[in-house]
Amino acid sequence: MALEFVGLDDGALLFTTINGELHVRTITKSMSMLGDVKLEQDWGGELAVSQREDGLVQAVWSRKTISIEGYTYTNLAMSAISASGETTPEQSLMDPLKLTEGSYWGLSIDQNDGKMVIAGYQRDISTGGSWQDITSIFTLTSETPDAQGSWGNPVIVLSDIDISRSKGDSLAIALGSEELHIIYQEIRDDITGLERVGLMYTRGDSSTSSWGFQTSIGDDASLASMVLDEGNDGEVIYAAWREGKGKEAKMTYTITDRLWSNNANHVSAPGMSNLKMNPTTRGVQLLFDEINLYGPVTRYGLLLQDMALTDYSVSNVLTEGFLSGYAGMEFDGLIMLSSASGSLTLKPLAAYNEGTKEVEDVPFLESLLSYLPGDEGTKKSILIGTVVAVLIFLVFMFVSVSSSSRRRDLELIQSKVADKTDDSVEIMINPEEDDGPLLAIDREEDELVVTDAIVMMEDEEKQSLGDSLAEKSESGEGSARLERRIHRKEKREQQEMFDEISKNLPPLVSLNQTPSDAVLLDTSQLPPLPELPPLGDLPPLGQLPPLAGLPPLLGIAPPQRDVVCSSCEAKFTVKDMTRKSVSCPICSHVTEF
Repeated sequence: MALEFVGLDDGALLFTTINGELHVRTITKSMSMLGDVKLEQDWGGELAVSQREDGLVQAVWSRKTISIEGYTYTNLAMSAISASGETTPEQSLMDPLKLTEGSYWGLSIDQNDGKMVIAGYQRDISTGGSWQDITSIFTLTSETPDAQGSWGNPVIVLSDIDISRSKGDSLAIALGSEELHIIYQEIRDDITGLERVGLMYTRGDSSTSSWGFQTSIGDDASLASMVLDEGNDGEVIYAAWREGKGKEAKMTYTITDRLWSNNANHVSAPGMSNLKMNPTTRGVQLLFDEINLYGPVTRYGLLLQDMALTDYSVSNVLTEGFLSGYAGMEFDGLIMLSSASGSLTLKPLAAYNEGTKEVEDVPFLESLLSYLPGDEGTKKSILIGTVVAVLIFLVFMFVSVSSSSRRRDLELIQSKVADKTDDSVEIMINPEEDDGPLLAIDREEDELVVTDAIVMMEDEEKQSLGDSLAEKSESGEGSARLERRIHRKEKREQQEMFDEISKNLPPLVSLNQTPSDAVLLDTSQLPPLPELPPLGDLPPLGQLPPLAGLPPLLGIAPPQRDVVCSSCEAKFTVKDMTRKSVSCPICSHVTEF
């Protein structure tokens, strides 16, 4: 629940209550809610705040304590809060009162020229044992509000005020250079004979008791507010309040002197629930709400010393919503609005004619910290963590890019070297290891037959490598370099084959040359050849027997040799005719032949 909303030069403070505790929340110019500070755990229900001349916010509130005997006491506590949520040492004011014997309520606070005054109602039920139940107005004064014990004893300026806590509001006070001005409420029944809450004005020295000046200024009045300003002829009082309730409510305001000689002006404000005043260099801002055809709206007005008191000066509609609070800053302000559902909204009130204000150069670090949540320590921690994370990410990216670049350069260099080298070896297929033995034994024969497959395996491997390269070239999987290698390989094989054939050929004899010892025969001297007999009917040729001395035809088994082991006398067959020794498949003894 929102209680008070007070402005600072660069933000505002929002006082709220959470589960019976008093909290204060810091709000920036950009309407960001950063911190939350607990002021009082046992809050007594009363609170008054005011901005000090040094920029701090002075707060005074009531607290409840329980004694060892079980009695509940109430007294006043006070502290000052900065824009960042830092607080000064807490001070206790007034003597504790039992709830059955009295209470403090209707508190208000103001400061002028270093002097601070706290005022409020004090209900004294016991009245020194006479139980007369008297309500009075007290004041506390100090010129050093942060010093312990500087407030002294309370002064009763008015006594026997006929008002109760359920019907009255907080006091409206304004401290001048010489006197303290107070607007308070009191039950009256004059003129009409009906009891109603009237509005009274009094003034006097805050350090003396029993003030003598009192006057009635309003009837059936509440929500009083007052601002004091220095005029040409002395102090000028700006005051506003509400008269009536519901659809008969009126916003009443006046600009007068310390004798209260001017009459008040009334503006119809049906459903009015709140009123706020804020002094500025241009005048006194006046904000109040009402309910009209558009629903709840907030109106704005500006009061000046020499202005004509008309309805038009305070009838500007700002926005929709009930007015919950206003925080006036150095130039602009923040309006707190509440809806019918209870939600709170902040809206800025900008001063369009403050064009002469100087814009300060904010350091880059402070501008970064201003956007982060939390206090100064939290902001710096978030900023340092973010910077470290970004640096680690950048280093990782730099290392990754450098490694990738070096790897690409190395691959490019290797490819260039391979292209320039004609005799380079490139593995185009995956070689497979020999799983079986180099010698094959035929166990089905009567005699052991050992086959040496070394030469055949090499031929198959060579043939399979060439076939693999040719297949890749024909299927389009090979590159231009692969095709060049295949072409060179074919030319080399053809050249080797031609050289091998040329070596085995006999020397050619020229037909044009005749040896010197050659004797030419005369063909006419040769006898005639006999005539060939007739062939007649020849039988079919059938199967011709193999010709001796001719090389084996294709498909015929290669030659083989029977070998007897000199150690175990085992007999086995060797098909490789070029071998001079072989290992026995039975005892592994090497036999030469």
